[in-house]
Amino acid sequence: GYELVPRAGGEALLRQAGLQPGDVLLAVDGNPLTPERVGELEQELAGRDRAVLTVQRDGTTQTITLQTESP
Repeated sequence: GYELVPRAGGEALLRQAGLQPGDVLLAVDGNPLTPERVGELEQELAGRDRAVLTVQRDGTTQTITLQTESP
């Protein structure tokens, strides 16, 4: 997985999305993340209104539905 680390005031944005610094992102829409897929996430999510994230927090796995805004 990929640990979420906020940059330049991004902690508020993470919390607004229901995420926390230190959460480990494991999958998006049920598809596990790979190094190749991480680089394609922005393009993959463009134009969609939601995504289902699987994260690990404090040793437990959680599913969070992220509502996005289409450009």
